[in-house]
Amino acid sequence: MSVTMKDIAQRANVSLSAVSQALRNKGTLAPETRKKIITIAEEMGYMIQEPEKQLRLAVVCTDGSMSSSEIYNGFYEGAKNALGDSICLVAVAPSPDAFPISSILVGAERIDGVIFFGGEVDHPILQALLQLDVKCVVINRESSDKRVSTVSLDNHNSFYEATSHLIEHGHTGFAYVHLEPMTSWSRLRLEGCREAIEKNKGQLRVIGLKKYAELENKIRGIAASTTAMLAENDLVAIEILNVIRAMGMQVPGDFAIFGCDNLSIGASSKPAISTIDVPAYRIGEIAGVLLRDLVNGDTSYGNLIVPGQLVLKESCGCS
Repeated sequence: MSVTMKDIAQRANVSLSAVSQALRNKGTLAPETRKKIITIAEEMGYMIQEPEKQLRLAVVCTDGSMSSSEIYNGFYEGAKNALGDSICLVAVAPSPDAFPISSILVGAERIDGVIFFGGEVDHPILQALLQLDVKCVVINRESSDKRVSTVSLDNHNSFYEATSHLIEHGHTGFAYVHLEPMTSWSRLRLEGCREAIEKNKGQLRVIGLKKYAELENKIRGIAASTTAMLAENDLVAIEILNVIRAMGMQVPGDFAIFGCDNLSIGASSKPAISTIDVPAYRIGEIAGVLLRDLVNGDTSYGNLIVPGQLVLKESCGCS
C-alpha cells in the first residue's frame, strides 16, 4: 500500500497543507517543521518529486522609458506574453551613470536570463551580466559574440526594399540621415540603402547629426543633387519634414521621405510618413521564447532575423 501525504500528516502531527508545502518547498513553514516532515516522508518511503523550477527572468532597457516608446513597449509586451510570471525584474535606465551597474547586479546570481534592449552588445550592464554567465537575448542588435543570442528586424533588407521603392519612383540622388553616434542597427540600414543605390548607379550622401539644428544647413548643401531622403527612424523623418516645410519646399514634390518604425506620429503627420513597420511585439515574443529555451538548455545561441514591411504613405509619392 502506497504512502500518502495524509499518512505523513498523521505521523508528523501536522496539517495536510503543511505536508504539501514542505514536499513542494513552498509556503512559510518554519525550517525545523519543514525538515521534520521531509525526514518522516523519507522514512515512510514516500517518493518526493523535485519541484518544477520557477524561472526568474529580467527585462532590461537601457535607453529611455519603455512606456513612452511605441517600439520599446512593443518589445516588452511581446516578451511579457511569452514569459508571463517568469519576469521578476523590469529595469529601465538612460545610461550606466544614471543607473549604476551595481543596482542591477545585486542578486543577479538568482536571475536565470535577461532580455536586453536599447543598448549595444558592448554596453557595460550587458557585459557585466555576461561575466556572471547569465543567459542573455539582445533585441534589435546583431552580434558575433557567442555568449548572446539576438532577435532583430531585418534592417538591411528592409532599407534595401525602401530604397528600391524610391528608385521605382524615379529618384537617383539619395541621402541617409542618422543621429550621431551611429548605432549598429542604423549601420545595417545604411548598408541596405547603399546596396540598392549602387546596384542602380545612383548617388548616396550620408548625413550624421549631432543635433537637429544642423539639419537645415545639411539639406541646403545637398538640395541640388538629392531628391529622396531616408531617415534612420520616423522621429528623424519628422524632423526632416518639418525643416523642409520651414524652408518653403514641398514633400513629396521637392523631396521624398522614408522613415522606419511605423510610429503613430508619422502616420498623423501632413503628409503622412512612408515607413517600415517593425513587428516589435513579435520580436519581443520571439526573444521571450528563445530566452526560455536557452535557460532550459533546449536550444543553442544564434541570431534571428524578423522581416519588416513597407508602409507606403504620401511622403514618398504614394497616395
